[in-house]
Amino acid sequence: MTRQKFVPRHLYPNYVKKGAEFYDSMEYNLQKENWDACVSSAVHTAISIVDAIAVQQLGRKSSAQSHAEAYFLLNDVKTSDENRKSNLKNDLMDLINLKTPAEYEEKLMSKADAERAVNKCKKVYSFILDEIKKGEV
Repeated sequence: MTRQKFVPRHLYPNYVKKGAEFYDSMEYNLQKENWDACVSSAVHTAISIVDAIAVQQLGRKSSAQSHAEAYFLLNDVKTSDENRKSNLKNDLMDLINLKTPAEYEEKLMSKADAERAVNKCKKVYSFILDEIKKGEV
C-alpha cells in the first residue's frame, strides 16, 4: 500500500507542467553532455507525469519518501492500453532506480546511461501524456 496525498483533480495540469519542464531540462542536459543531470531530469519527468495522471484520475498522488511508490499507484490508473502500461511500468521502475546513483552516489552517469534513461523516459512520458489528453475530452 502506498502512502498517498489527496490532491484536487483540477490541479493535475500543474504536474503536467512540472513534467514538461523536467523533460526540457532532460533534453538540454543531454545536448550539453551533462549525463547526471540528464538522468535525474528523466527520472523527475517520469515521476511528474505519473503524478499528473494519478491526480487527474484518482485525486491522489504518492507522498512516500520512496519514489518507487509511484510505480504502485500507477496500478490504480486506467489506460486505453493496459498491456502497454504494464510494460512501461518496468521502464518507470528502471528510471526510479537510477535516481539515487545519479543524484547521490560517487559514480558518474555515462552517455549510455543517459541515453537509456532518455529512451525509457520518452516512452513513459508520451504514453501517459496521451492518456491524460484522452481524459480531458
